[in-house]
Amino acid sequence: MASANKVIDIKQDDISKQFDALRQDVATPTASITELSKETIKDKTLPLKDITLAQKGAAQDKYKELTQTAETKIKDNPLTAVSAALGAGLVLGMLMRR
Repeated sequence: MASANKVIDIKQDDISKQFDALRQDVATPTASITELSKETIKDKTLPLKDITLAQKGAAQDKYKELTQTAETKIKDNPLTAVSAALGAGLVLGMLMRR
């Protein structure tokens, strides 16, 4: 009976060692896949970031241009600008009242 318990203990130790080896074997490819995924994501997002920054710059330039144009037109024709603002205010006020 003692020899049977000894065999069982040896098999359990062997199984534990095999599980540890299996965990290590699985951990190595998992780490490699994680690193590869991070690199792939970084490679794909860098061009998008560059495009976004370029579009942001273009939008800011267009905003400045439109702002300057509006300021110039208001300074050149103040009566027209005030009339347009008054008309827009009246129309919006009438729409909101309903």
